Amino acid sequence: MSSIAYYYRIKGLISPTEDKQVQLYMKGLKRDNLGKPVKQAQPMTVAILKALRGLLTENANLVTWRTVWRAHVEFLLILRFDDVKRIKREHLTFESNENGPFIRMKLQGKKHKKYNCDTNRQHVLIIPGGKTVMTEKKKMERYIMPNPNTEACLYNLTQRYLSFLEQHDGSLQPTCLPGFPNRPHPSRAIGYSLALSDLRTVSPLM
Repeated sequence: MSSIAYYYRIKGLISPTEDKQVQLYMKGLKRDNLGKPVKQAQPMTVAILKALRGLLTENANLVTWRTVWRAHVEFLLILRFDDVKRIKREHLTFESNENGPFIRMKLQGKKHKKYNCDTNRQHVLIIPGGKTVMTEKKKMERYIMPNPNTEACLYNLTQRYLSFLEQHDGSLQPTCLPGFPNRPHPSRAIGYSLALSDLRTVSPLM
């Protein structure tokens, strides 16, 4: 199909592969096993998150840590990968108020703006455990509070991940330095394809 389309493009002609009937016919051929079936990504679940946390042993490497932390952040805070990979240590501050300690996470991405607003144009801050807090629309942030009633406590998980990263101050989704699987690259973050590959490799349920 792609070679046919390419031939017509270089000739300046309209490719028959762009016809809707042809496209529907080719999809039907795939369904009839004439092509490899498209394997859809499995949705994240609480069971998968629990299995991921079980991988954080003393021997867990950087790939495991960044994958487990990212999966929890995306699931519990309803964030996209594009937002998570932009988060650095400097975007997380440990604070406290009358309600207790919390982590203030300042988002750097742009795509989350249209997903996390209610009808009053306020941002909904999701707290593990079901609690939500409303804040002004100008504050693109998440507040992460400790939750002793659940194993999926993002507050504690974030503390442990930062401790694992030691002095690293780049992206919290860093690539590994060549030849050093536990040393994060100071300035390079992983891409979406590698993030998916990591999840399939690390998770026993994906």
